[in-house]
Amino acid sequence: MENFDLSIKTKATKGVNEGVKKVHFKAESEGVNEELNAIYSVIEKTPGLKAPSIASALGVSLSTAERYIKKLKDAKYIKFVGAPKTGGYFIE
Repeated sequence: MENFDLSIKTKATKGVNEGVKKVHFKAESEGVNEELNAIYSVIEKTPGLKAPSIASALGVSLSTAERYIKKLKDAKYIKFVGAPKTGGYFIE
Protein backbone atom coordinates (compact mmCIF):
# COMPACT_ATOMS: atom_id res chain seq x y z
CA MET A 1 0.00 0.00 0.00
CA GLU A 2 1.29 3.44 -0.84
CA ASN A 3 2.14 5.87 1.94
CA PHE A 4 0.03 9.03 1.48
CA ASP A 5 0.10 12.19 3.51
CA LEU A 6 -3.58 13.01 3.07
CA SER A 7 -3.37 16.57 4.31
CA ILE A 8 -3.99 19.37 1.87
CA LYS A 9 -1.35 22.02 2.39
CA THR A 10 -2.28 25.69 2.28
CA LYS A 11 0.40 28.25 1.53
CA ALA A 12 0.70 30.95 4.15
CA THR A 13 2.20 33.49 1.75
CA LYS A 14 0.44 36.62 0.62
CA GLY A 15 -0.19 37.59 -2.96
CA VAL A 16 -0.90 35.48 -6.03
CA ASN A 17 -0.58 32.12 -4.26
CA GLU A 18 -2.54 33.09 -1.16
CA GLY A 19 -4.74 30.20 -0.08
CA VAL A 20 -3.53 27.81 -2.79
CA LYS A 21 -4.29 24.22 -1.81
CA LYS A 22 -1.47 21.75 -2.27
CA VAL A 23 -1.80 17.99 -2.46
CA HIS A 24 1.23 16.26 -0.96
CA PHE A 25 1.92 12.57 -1.43
CA LYS A 26 4.68 11.55 0.95
CA ALA A 27 5.88 8.58 -1.14
CA GLU A 28 6.05 10.51 -4.43
CA SER A 29 8.85 12.55 -5.95
CA GLU A 30 8.71 16.33 -6.21
CA GLY A 31 7.95 16.11 -9.94
CA VAL A 32 5.01 13.77 -9.42
CA ASN A 33 3.68 15.99 -6.64
CA GLU A 34 3.84 18.97 -9.03
CA GLU A 35 1.84 17.04 -11.64
CA LEU A 36 -0.73 15.96 -9.04
CA ASN A 37 -1.11 19.57 -7.91
CA ALA A 38 -1.44 20.70 -11.53
CA ILE A 39 -4.27 18.23 -12.13
CA TYR A 40 -5.93 19.21 -8.84
CA SER A 41 -5.68 22.87 -9.83
CA VAL A 42 -7.18 22.27 -13.30
CA ILE A 43 -10.12 20.37 -11.79
CA GLU A 44 -10.57 23.04 -9.12
CA LYS A 45 -10.67 25.83 -11.72
CA THR A 46 -12.77 23.89 -14.27
CA PRO A 47 -14.89 21.25 -12.53
CA GLY A 48 -16.46 18.52 -14.63
CA LEU A 49 -13.59 17.89 -17.04
CA LYS A 50 -12.84 14.40 -18.32
CA ALA A 51 -9.37 12.83 -18.46
CA PRO A 52 -8.68 13.73 -22.15
CA SER A 53 -9.42 17.41 -21.46
CA ILE A 54 -7.21 17.40 -18.37
CA ALA A 55 -4.37 15.74 -20.31
CA SER A 56 -4.72 18.32 -23.07
CA ALA A 57 -4.76 21.23 -20.62
CA LEU A 58 -1.52 20.02 -19.02
CA GLY A 59 0.19 18.86 -22.20
CA VAL A 60 0.67 15.28 -20.97
CA SER A 61 -0.39 11.97 -22.47
CA LEU A 62 -3.80 10.55 -21.64
CA SER A 63 -2.24 7.57 -19.84
CA THR A 64 -0.15 9.90 -17.65
CA ALA A 65 -3.20 12.01 -16.79
CA GLU A 66 -5.23 8.88 -15.99
CA ARG A 67 -2.46 7.53 -13.74
CA TYR A 68 -2.33 10.78 -11.74
CA ILE A 69 -6.12 11.07 -11.65
CA LYS A 70 -6.26 7.56 -10.16
CA LYS A 71 -3.83 8.60 -7.41
CA LEU A 72 -5.99 11.63 -6.59
CA LYS A 73 -9.18 9.51 -6.65
CA ASP A 74 -7.66 6.80 -4.43
CA ALA A 75 -6.62 9.46 -1.90
CA LYS A 76 -10.14 10.96 -2.05
CA TYR A 77 -9.07 14.40 -3.31
CA ILE A 78 -11.27 14.18 -6.40
CA LYS A 79 -14.26 12.15 -7.53
CA PHE A 80 -15.94 11.30 -10.81
CA VAL A 81 -19.58 12.38 -10.89
CA GLY A 82 -22.10 11.28 -13.49
CA ALA A 83 -22.29 8.69 -16.21
CA PRO A 84 -19.08 7.61 -17.96
CA LYS A 85 -20.20 9.29 -21.19
CA THR A 86 -21.32 12.63 -19.74
CA GLY A 87 -19.72 12.93 -16.28
CA GLY A 88 -16.51 14.54 -15.14
CA TYR A 89 -14.06 15.04 -12.26
CA PHE A 90 -14.79 17.28 -9.27
CA ILE A 91 -12.97 18.20 -6.05
CA GLU A 92 -14.27 16.20 -3.07
